[in-house]
Amino acid sequence: MIHTNRFFFEITIKIVSLTILMTLQLSASEICNMRLLKCPEDFHDSIIYVPRNVLSMSSNFFVCMPVNFYEDGEGGTPPSIMFVIDHSGSMSGLTSGTSTPTDTAGSRFSVTRALIDTIKNKYPNAEVGMVIFQNLLYIDTQNHPYAVPLPSDYPHPAGVKTQGYIPLMPLDSMLNDTLSVIDMLKNLLETKKVVRLNSNGRMSTDLVYSPTHGEDNGYTNINTAFDAARYAMLQSRNPKENQFIIFLSDGEPMPQNRGLEVHGGKEPNDYMKAIDVPTTFTVYFVNKNTDQVPAKIRTMTQNVRANNYSSSNPQSDVWGIRTSYDTLLNVLMTRAITPIFSSIRKEPTKLVLNNVTYSQYSTRDSSFHISNLTLKDSVTTFNAKINYTVRQDSSPAVKARDTIAQINFTVVRTDTRPLTEGILLDCSDTLFYTVNVNATTPTASEKGLSKGTFQFTRNNSDHGDLVVYFRISGSAIADLDYTRITDSVVFTGNQKTVTCQVNPIADTLKENDETVIITLLDKKQGRVINYAIGSSSTATVTIKDNYSPKIIPDTITLRAIQNPFTIRDKGSATPLIDLLPQSKRVRYQNIIGNKNGVLVSVFSNRKLKPLSDKSFGEAVLYDAVGNIVNELNLQIAASDTTLYGFVWDGTNTSGRLVGTGTYLMRLKVTNSAGRKKMLSEKLGIR
Repeated sequence: MIHTNRFFFEITIKIVSLTILMTLQLSASEICNMRLLKCPEDFHDSIIYVPRNVLSMSSNFFVCMPVNFYEDGEGGTPPSIMFVIDHSGSMSGLTSGTSTPTDTAGSRFSVTRALIDTIKNKYPNAEVGMVIFQNLLYIDTQNHPYAVPLPSDYPHPAGVKTQGYIPLMPLDSMLNDTLSVIDMLKNLLETKKVVRLNSNGRMSTDLVYSPTHGEDNGYTNINTAFDAARYAMLQSRNPKENQFIIFLSDGEPMPQNRGLEVHGGKEPNDYMKAIDVPTTFTVYFVNKNTDQVPAKIRTMTQNVRANNYSSSNPQSDVWGIRTSYDTLLNVLMTRAITPIFSSIRKEPTKLVLNNVTYSQYSTRDSSFHISNLTLKDSVTTFNAKINYTVRQDSSPAVKARDTIAQINFTVVRTDTRPLTEGILLDCSDTLFYTVNVNATTPTASEKGLSKGTFQFTRNNSDHGDLVVYFRISGSAIADLDYTRITDSVVFTGNQKTVTCQVNPIADTLKENDETVIITLLDKKQGRVINYAIGSSSTATVTIKDNYSPKIIPDTITLRAIQNPFTIRDKGSATPLIDLLPQSKRVRYQNIIGNKNGVLVSVFSNRKLKPLSDKSFGEAVLYDAVGNIVNELNLQIAASDTTLYGFVWDGTNTSGRLVGTGTYLMRLKVTNSAGRKKMLSEKLGIR
């Protein structure tokens, strides 16, 4: 997998050094979101400080990239690892050019020394070899007793036949009575400080070892370097899936205009084809002049992943870094050495952030895609739970298992503290506001149709128009209990406040008090909204009921029964379900208890007048927004009773189950005296 994003572990130092400057310079009209640069576990139980114009958490929530990791115990086939290390002039600064070298401290050599120790501690019999290259292979078979030359028919540049490489050797073996393989490799990687050859006199780093062959001009020849690694792998004692290349470079082949023999008899970019190349982990050293991993290096990695050399080749990856010892060691240990060591893979599969679950994980940028989370006015607390699935590729018999990481951290918006290390700000020059909502008239009433009022307020009112979006919820139903309202309000001109009224609809139903709740939103249909939600994000208006019970001689009452198999009606010893006709009872016994379902009983002290279809009433079911969901007929339960009923099995007119929620039933009946009645009941489906 290829990552063009850079793992700037040391960028946190840069961020810290610029924090005060950023805090002072961030414009009042600039808004930012924040993104984690480090694993969330690094922020556990911590306070993250960001400037006040940071309004939200980025929609990309960084979670440590899935990596292979070694658990307890030894075992497994040891790896064969070839280090292919660029020592061209652009890396070391040992040229007459004036550009800043990418690794003037020689961290690629000191880190490789440390990694060889790590490899030996885990796999003493691991095979390790070395290719160091410029325009030629840097190791000279004339002066290094353990160097191996390229084949005699290899197209060397004119007059050069002694360029070579260190072949794969077991780290626990001895070369003679006093020198081990690991000591020989580490001796080869020893460095010294030198003065650059240009007029700047800048200090740089070179190897203590130097070749004696002729042409050595510091150019870059990747073709020959990978040819040497291929030749080395031909002698590997281990299977192809255990063969790896660690490639450390900062350049593309140059010069491009020399004869083909300069690049191993091939065109300069032939290395991109990645033919017969094992799993390759590439660290590309960038600087201010080369701030991205070049397309040719990315193409090489794609081809290595797909070249079918071995089953492990799809693990091949490339990262761009601005180098330091700690940066390079961190990247190589977590992204290269750890996968090489292990047949165990840990993959993030689910993120639960502030009780919202996300499963869309991108290995490209090691992030879960989340809803853009707006930060509160001052303090926002985050609770994260990350599920990892752990698999063992080499042993299918070992079942996958889950591990969970739980992280809590707090984000504080303030201009009095430096930006916390490990946080990246993404800012844009867009006007921003802080918006609040309150219920200035929190009570409406069906009696007298008195209205309730929501009031929206914003700051920066001199900056023009603003649309504020919100979600409407509560127990009241639009168009049944109150006149429908839109899901947004608009501030125009210099308006600081906007109101929205709740107009109740009067009826004669007994409903109890009902609520209309408005909750401010920070996103609408995927679009991020350029305002912050203040301390008052939710408000409620209560609609008072105007029900006045009247005693009439032909009372009709409703009951909604969730468990009709056991519930009995007044004065009856028989479950309600048994009072239905046999054909109805058999059908509903198969439905209720297995699916959604509600039995509604209707009791009248007078028998109802039958309709033309021999039913005794019509029931219409509505959803929360007033759409008709289903229509049913009222059936008599027994010929000698005034108890009627029907069962709604939780389906719509198409026979499909409806979602959970509250539905309104409107029942129309006619009693034996010819008087028509309409009753309402709310049914809950879960």
